[in-house]
This record gives sequence, structure tokens and C-alpha cells, in this order.
Amino acid sequence: MLHNIFPISYYCQKVKNFDDVQEEVKQAIQGCSFEYKKEWGLTHKLSNANSDWNECVLNKFKMINLIDEIKNAMLEYAPLFNIEYSESWITRFDYRDYAHVHSHSSSLTGRRNSNISGVYYYQLPPDDKSFYFVNNTNNDVAVPDYKTGYLILFPSSLSHGVNNNTTDIQRYSLSFNLYGDLK
Repeated sequence: MLHNIFPISYYCQKVKNFDDVQEEVKQAIQGCSFEYKKEWGLTHKLSNANSDWNECVLNKFKMINLIDEIKNAMLEYAPLFNIEYSESWITRFDYRDYAHVHSHSSSLTGRRNSNISGVYYYQLPPDDKSFYFVNNTNNDVAVPDYKTGYLILFPSSLSHGVNNNTTDIQRYSLSFNLYGDLK
């Protein structure tokens, strides 16, 4: 389902193959260690905090169901793109963790800039609405309507952030950057 903000379109919908995707992400979480990225301070913990951004957890853990969900969502969101995965990682937000406002318009790997970024929500506290977009022109804020099991796609240049986790329930998400060329 497409939504417009600022007027920028983003994609936000629950994945169709929820149980299989959840199991894939669960296995990946169990196979990762999570640490703060030293350069960012005590913000949030990453699955690849001590490695370069070339690690792609989608491929490393063979998440074929989630990859299929992303491909299908891209057919609706940006059907004119041939996509490749640039990088992907899992983020864990413990009590008080947050993500500062940022964008993904430049590639973290040193490759060309990503076109589309995304996030899959594996585990959220009830009624969590911590993820938000920021209009780069006037600083207006918009919060998408998402829950556990939802996939969000958006332009990599769109600023976004995550408010502090105010609960003892860990938030887990899998984020990724995509790049591609027009078909």
C-alpha cells in the first residue's frame, strides 16, 4: 500500500509470509552479536558494528522469504527499478537506545549511492511508533502506521530517526539499502 508524505511516497505493509520471515530473522538474530558502533556513541546496537558495511545479513543468513517480500514490495513501490542489495544489518534497541535523524543517500560501503532504503520490523513493544520521517525542507515529522511484521520502503535521501526505547522490551529491525538502475 503506497502512502504520500511531503509529498514523497513510501511503502508500508505487513509481509504476506509473516511466520517464515519471522523465523528467518530470528535465526539471524541468534547468529549475530550486537554492539554499539563506537563512532556513534551509545545510540543503538548493530549486528555489524565492528565490520565494514559490505556485510549483507540478508544474504549471509539466506533470508529467501524476506528477500522475496522485498522484491514483491518493490514491484509495487518502484516497478521501474532493477535492484541489488547494497548492504543490510540488524538493529537492536534496548532501553533508552535511539537512532539520530539521518538519511542513507550515500552508500555506507563506498559504492554508489543507494536509491531506496527499507526496514523490516521483527519485534516491537505494543503500540510502538518510534520510527519517523523528517521533511528535509521544513522539518515536519510524519510517523508511518506500522507494527511487528511490517516492511517499509522509502527514498534513501529521506531523513528519518527512531525515538528512545522507553520500555524494557527490545526492539529489533532489519534495515537495508538498495541500489539499481531503471529497467
